[in-house]
Amino acid sequence: MKLFFFSALLLMLISCSQNTKRVNMITVEKTDYSISYPAEWQSGTGTKSQLAELAELFVHSIPEGPDDKFADNFNLTKQDLSGQPVDLKKYDSISEWQITTTLGPQAILESKDAGDHHSITFKGHYQGNDLKWKQLYFIKNEKAYLLTFTAEEKTFDKYSDIAESIFNSFKLK
Repeated sequence: MKLFFFSALLLMLISCSQNTKRVNMITVEKTDYSISYPAEWQSGTGTKSQLAELAELFVHSIPEGPDDKFADNFNLTKQDLSGQPVDLKKYDSISEWQITTTLGPQAILESKDAGDHHSITFKGHYQGNDLKWKQLYFIKNEKAYLLTFTAEEKTFDKYSDIAESIFNSFKLK
């Protein structure tokens, strides 16, 4: 009987290791943070969106074909809060107000405090697309760091593991 359970456990571990996909990551090192993203994602340097121009980091998935008109993306923006009495709780309330004002009161799906940062997931119709977002924000040394994953609602789950790996790679110094 022990042999049976050991064999089953061994088979499960082997199949899990075979399903593990290794993703090459590019790491961006700044004086105040570091973050990594998949090498196959494209940098937003060629993107003409206003967000890409404002973001410290803007990367997006590769289009899946000619019908894929929206680039699921991840961005990092940094905001100087010098002299403003804004802590994480205040930043969260401002963000939630902006989201519900823009997308409606039903937009927020989840909002939670995670100690050193806040996480919020929301969805809505924006610029002709049904989108879903996940944001994490941190405040340190009078600066807000806003990490945002944006995807079409129908592809959000497909890219969520990649987005989580990017979120988890973010380190403040």
